[in-house]
Amino acid sequence: MNRKEQAVEFLMRIDIVAGILLSALAVLIWYEAVPLPVGELSYFGSGFMPRVCAAALLIGGLSLLFRGVTQPSSEAEKLVLAVRGPFFVGFAILIFALTIKGYAVGPLTIPQLGLVVAGPLSIFISGFGTVEARPGELIVLALGLTGLGILVFVDLLNVALPVLPSFIERGIPQSWGIDWPPRIAAIILLSAAGGLAWAFRAADNSHSEDMKEADQ
Repeated sequence: MNRKEQAVEFLMRIDIVAGILLSALAVLIWYEAVPLPVGELSYFGSGFMPRVCAAALLIGGLSLLFRGVTQPSSEAEKLVLAVRGPFFVGFAILIFALTIKGYAVGPLTIPQLGLVVAGPLSIFISGFGTVEARPGELIVLALGLTGLGILVFVDLLNVALPVLPSFIERGIPQSWGIDWPPRIAAIILLSAAGGLAWAFRAADNSHSEDMKEADQ
């Protein structure tokens, strides 16, 4: 009898635990975003996206909670605690928080690295939360998601997030304006992701052909 076929205790159902945690996280994010300005339709403030994310998390959390409560015990999946996933995801969140705007405590100073560094780095680290992680695929995913995130949140939604490292920002001529540097950064990231994806696929195809020739 496998795990899903066994009766699972109510509070040990993975959907119930996940639903409670997501809902609690949504409430916390919304509470912390209350002092931040929402902005207007033409220009979203720094409090807009946290509220959107909180609402999305709350909907997802309540949906999971509802499914966990209503499903038969024999069909429920039991929560199995693991260290690897939470460790790498938590470490990635910490790295993102410390590097995107910089951080200083005592003699330790971490400069602002912006989304172009903090984004790919945190996504790459969090990917190792699974034993099936492949570094090549993680690099492509990290660069691509960060590039898309810059275009959507910074360029289209005007969310006030630092994109470039502080030492690069200081060297950009004012004549470039505030819109083009993030766009250029996003284009570079997306181009790098596409180029690496093509290179990795070509290498895999070449390896497969070599294996076929060796078997013949």
